[in-house]
Amino acid sequence: MARQKREPRPEGRAGKQLSHAAEGPRKYDGNPGLAGEALKARGVFAAGDIVDGLDQISVAMGHGAIAATRAQLAAWAGWPGAAVVWLTGRNRGNGTNDGPETFCPRRGRWFPARPTSWRTPMLHQDNCASVSPPLTVLVTGGAGYIGSNTALALLDAGHEVIILDDFSTSDGRLVPPAARLVRGKAGDRALVADILGREQVSAIMHFAASISVADSQGQPARYYRNNVATTIDLADAASAAGVGTFILSSTAGVYGEGEGRPLSEASTLDPVNVYGRSKAMAEATLLDISAATGMGVGILRYFNAAGADPACRSGQATLHPHHLIEIATQVATGERATLDIYGTDYPTPDGTAVRDYVHVADIAQAHLLVMLAVMRGGGPCIYNVGTGNGSSVQMVIDALCAVSQAPVRTRAAGRRAGDPATLVADSRRLQAELGWQPRYGLEDMLRHALAWEQSRQQTAAKPATAKPLPLGRQIFDRVSS
Repeated sequence: MARQKREPRPEGRAGKQLSHAAEGPRKYDGNPGLAGEALKARGVFAAGDIVDGLDQISVAMGHGAIAATRAQLAAWAGWPGAAVVWLTGRNRGNGTNDGPETFCPRRGRWFPARPTSWRTPMLHQDNCASVSPPLTVLVTGGAGYIGSNTALALLDAGHEVIILDDFSTSDGRLVPPAARLVRGKAGDRALVADILGREQVSAIMHFAASISVADSQGQPARYYRNNVATTIDLADAASAAGVGTFILSSTAGVYGEGEGRPLSEASTLDPVNVYGRSKAMAEATLLDISAATGMGVGILRYFNAAGADPACRSGQATLHPHHLIEIATQVATGERATLDIYGTDYPTPDGTAVRDYVHVADIAQAHLLVMLAVMRGGGPCIYNVGTGNGSSVQMVIDALCAVSQAPVRTRAAGRRAGDPATLVADSRRLQAELGWQPRYGLEDMLRHALAWEQSRQQTAAKPATAKPLPLGRQIFDRVSS
């Protein structure tokens, strides 16, 4: 059954009731004075208020001031009940304020934010989690590795998360308990339409995909069906339901061999395997749908995701592991005997393939930043997500041995079809435009991945009588055929 929504009646700090106005939408149209009077009387904007023409609203209100830019207000236009306004603290006289906060009428509580300038959008990396309005985000594939870590980042930021996953590659243990869970396929249009009809979804983050390069070469039909057709059906259902923001999890595999240098978003798309081609096709179809419908689209081409949630809440736990670091940590902890190195004769310094490893928490943060950027408008957003530093397979193994203080037994194997020699990111666009910065290096990724693997093994070793891990609050229990 769908969750029943209740109209909130939040209170301000001084106990003043900030209920929705009964007179209906108002048009301010560039009149800060009128908007200010309404804010002082009502506390919030009501749904449907027209605020076009206001580059910024800044009005005195009791113990602070309210500031919001036109773009941010526009991003909240589809929000039920009321838009969020910022209540900032003491003005220091230099364009900044102590203790800026966000009041959310829908949730009836305040969200603290770091001091920042109210003359620029308050959506930078360091404070986007606390000053952006709480949204409801549908995360497909949220029971998987990157999807669950991004769901955690969304929840940590105060957003509501609905996870749609069929558990085809995971057992559900990674679903955050605070998320709501829908069991089903992302390509089930009837199910997706049902969810979007019941819930006020502001954005969709699409992680549900088949991702193994080796498997893609032997099962091309399954990869095109799951990665391309599912994306088309999901995006079509989203645009039909009026969802304004769609974020696609893509891959550096769309670039192919990599031209021997760091790859920018302008690099030629020339995938060398079925997985990369399926993702390039998914990107193209999504951009066409965006052009035809006006739905905002963000595409993140990340390189090799690694590590685990620093708080050890989520990590790699696939039913059929194929990531280097996941398997390597299993060897280091004794769960596996050996690690196969696929190719030792690449044109690289040590003969093993070179990849740009980026922490999964940094990837999750990039998704939040891109989602907010798409909501602010400005056309499709395409970004690479990587550190710009390449590490070979052998370098990763040596670093893990040092971190774990344990040997990692390896075995040389032949190259896998479709594996390029080198893939390294040029992520300067993401850094320059959205302020994203990788916070973790290779040693951090390995340390977090090892801690997660040790924790995962301890959990798996518990007796069958142990209380099962929570799978979130299920709002549906439908498994698509």
